[in-house]
Amino acid sequence: MTNPNQPGPNQPYYPPPGYDAPQGYDGPPAYDAPHAYDAAPPYDPPPAMGHDTTPLPRKGRRNGLAMGGVVLLVLLLLAGIGTAGWLLFGHRSTSKEAAPSSSAPPSSAAPAKIGVPVCVLNAGGNMGASLKVRHQLEGAGYRVTATGNLATRSITETTVMYSVGHVRQARAIGRLLKADVAHKPRTLRASCHTRIIIIVP
Repeated sequence: MTNPNQPGPNQPYYPPPGYDAPQGYDGPPAYDAPHAYDAAPPYDPPPAMGHDTTPLPRKGRRNGLAMGGVVLLVLLLLAGIGTAGWLLFGHRSTSKEAAPSSSAPPSSAAPAKIGVPVCVLNAGGNMGASLKVRHQLEGAGYRVTATGNLATRSITETTVMYSVGHVRQARAIGRLLKADVAHKPRTLRASCHTRIIIIVP
């Protein structure tokens, strides 16, 4: 319970009524309140969230540079192995493929077949005349189906005989053989039945 006569902080003391204080006593000393607390240190807010621009320590930099150097060295090594393999194996395969073409003799392309088949008949006594004409025609691209003999002595010049509708091809053969061109008569009895017949005397 609080004493009503107890003075408050920093207040003078007054004795109760009827109290005879001893001589020379001025009462208790004034109440000295405790000193005020020191102010709290200023508040330092934490740094704002965002990209950390703090530089990496030197040790981290050295580790990063070392890893980058290792990766670059591996890439260069793989590239060198690939280049060496291509130069070694690719060059050999290319040389093997190119060798037969360089050593093979040039082949002459076979001429395209021209027009309808023809046959060559020998109407004279000249042996081998029909074969000679056949080779000449086949070399120019014509299809010669047969060679044979014709029992007649009335033809004295090489003649190209044609059926209806084949005059153009007959004239081309005539220019090639420097031969006469004539329509094939119905009375001709030949051993072949092609649309164009070359008769050699």
